[in-house]
Amino acid sequence: MENRKRGSFRFPLFRMSVVALMGAGFFSACQSGPRVTENAQAATVNESLPLPPVIPIHAKEDSTAPAFDLKLSANSVPDGSLVLLTITPRASFDQDSLRVKFEDVEFPAFHPTEQAAEYEALVVMPFNSKPRKSRIEVEWKVSGKSRSAEIPVEVIDGRYRSEKLTVEGSKIDPPKKTLKRIMAEVKEIGSIYRHSDRKKYWTGAFSLPIDSEVTSPFGNKRVYNGKMKSFHQGLDLRARTPLPIHAPANGRIALAKDLYFTGWTVIIDHGYDLFTIYGHMSRLDVKAGDMVTNGTQLGLSGATGRASGPHLHWGAVLVRQKFNPEGLTRVLH
Repeated sequence: MENRKRGSFRFPLFRMSVVALMGAGFFSACQSGPRVTENAQAATVNESLPLPPVIPIHAKEDSTAPAFDLKLSANSVPDGSLVLLTITPRASFDQDSLRVKFEDVEFPAFHPTEQAAEYEALVVMPFNSKPRKSRIEVEWKVSGKSRSAEIPVEVIDGRYRSEKLTVEGSKIDPPKKTLKRIMAEVKEIGSIYRHSDRKKYWTGAFSLPIDSEVTSPFGNKRVYNGKMKSFHQGLDLRARTPLPIHAPANGRIALAKDLYFTGWTVIIDHGYDLFTIYGHMSRLDVKAGDMVTNGTQLGLSGATGRASGPHLHWGAVLVRQKFNPEGLTRVLH
């Protein structure tokens, strides 16, 4: 997409809508495996984009307030991936004062089970950000007095690849007449992401929504008709015939409707600002407000919306940040 100065009146409004919709987690076109022409060999979910080995480490705490043990699931994490922080209390503190932050973004802390004494927090390493050494901060209060600790984490290069895709021009830039619909969907999805249920629905690791191959991994640069247009902010899973799509974990259906870019789409709110997205489906078997459990059939795969062939687009969002959904099957336990 062309680089133009902010506020330029020469920037067409319908192009601005595409940028906004990408920010909401959707794309101008979603390409199935056979049309990818470079650097996109299919891989199984367990083979694509491997995460680093789990290396538990502990934080240095404020010596005046050793209230917690802190442990990360990994100390080096690719951009666009998840890391799990485990927080184990070893002294009393003010309830509801616990806060977890990574570079000024606050991530919810929760008990993994109702009976657990420890807390957990999922943290996203921002996608497409530079490799760097950073830290996750934990804040709490003791008798009203603020305390804090930090634990180091390194953001490493996700080594994302490029895909060269050939599609019809209308699949890249939507017609102007669709602008009103697109912007309404942007607003609706943004509101959903800002109003997650303040409870944890899921238990343990997520399963896969469909047992299939990855035809387009998370994070790939997408070059449409010779021009760089976007990054793929989800996984495409092969599904040549209508196949059942299942919920990977418990949650509430936040959206189930036809969208311009992703066709028949389901969004699940798993609680505490964690959402998963399922696009290009041919049939929906759930409706907004339904409660689902791990394995509930959401519908059938398809090629609706802006897709060149049948497949499932699987996305994930935490605190309005997109990340590789494979992490949900790995870092949780």
